[in-house]
Amino acid sequence: DYSSNERTYQLITQVVGRGGRHQDGKVVIQSYNPDSPAIKYAIDKNWTDFYRTECADRKVASYPPHTFLLKLIYENKQDADARQQATSFASMLRKNIKNIDVLGPSPAFHHKTRTGWRWQIVVKSNNRQKLTHIARHVPANWQFELDPINLL
Repeated sequence: DYSSNERTYQLITQVVGRGGRHQDGKVVIQSYNPDSPAIKYAIDKNWTDFYRTECADRKVASYPPHTFLLKLIYENKQDADARQQATSFASMLRKNIKNIDVLGPSPAFHHKTRTGWRWQIVVKSNNRQKLTHIARHVPANWQFELDPINLL
């Protein structure tokens, strides 16, 4: 998820702040990626450098705030049918709408629900109007989220 570093920074900053309320407060952070800039900047309480690094990374990868996103989700009782519908819709978007970046389809973060199987497509564009056009014309059985806060 494009916002995971930001959430990591926020959570560590919150925990370190609470741990530092007492003189003998101590925080232990366990990570598979201890060299992560989000972790290092949070420990150092270095918001400025974290912000600069995160903005630069998002710009390179074309994520907000440098572009706009549309998350599309399709659900079906059969996983193969959901995948096929998502694949067809993604192909149609790629073929018919210029200057957009279509990611997926891929299984949604919550792939299996009690009502079916979910597949996800993410569309990126520098032109938000293209995304609103797509959102207005998605088939009735699709869900969409314009400018999602995260992609989970």
